[in-house]
Order: sequence, then C-alpha cells, then structure tokens
Amino acid sequence: MQLERAVNEADKLDRVRADALYGSLDDYRGQPGVALLRKLLDPLTFRLSDSELEQLMRPLARTVGLRYRRQRRG
Repeated sequence: MQLERAVNEADKLDRVRADALYGSLDDYRGQPGVALLRKLLDPLTFRLSDSELEQLMRPLARTVGLRYRRQRRG
C-alpha cells in the first residue's frame, strides 16, 4: 500500500508516469523491489488513485464483484 501511494503521489506531482516506470523495469530485472513494483504496475490491474480512500476501496469493490473504472487525467 505504501508503494502504491508513492507511485500515485509521484504521478500527481508529475515526477513519473506509471506506464513509463513499468516500461523501464526490464532494465532493472533482479534488483530488490522490482518484482513487487512490476506486480503493482501491471497494466491490466493498476489504476492511479487520487486518495487513500480510493486505494482502500478498490480491493473491496473487486471482492464483491464490482468493476472500477477511473477517468484518465487529461
């Protein structure tokens, strides 16, 4: 959860784009934390969040079968 918050904050501050970060992970294969970051940023499951509550709600929604779709920032 802390890693997800860090990625979301970096995106919000325009420090890094999640898709660009995910794309660069092959260059760091085998380094500590890369597998965890790769799992977090999986394009099929990762969604940027503006709030911690949104981050906490997503797994609950999946558990009860709700789909979450967020508008992309423009």
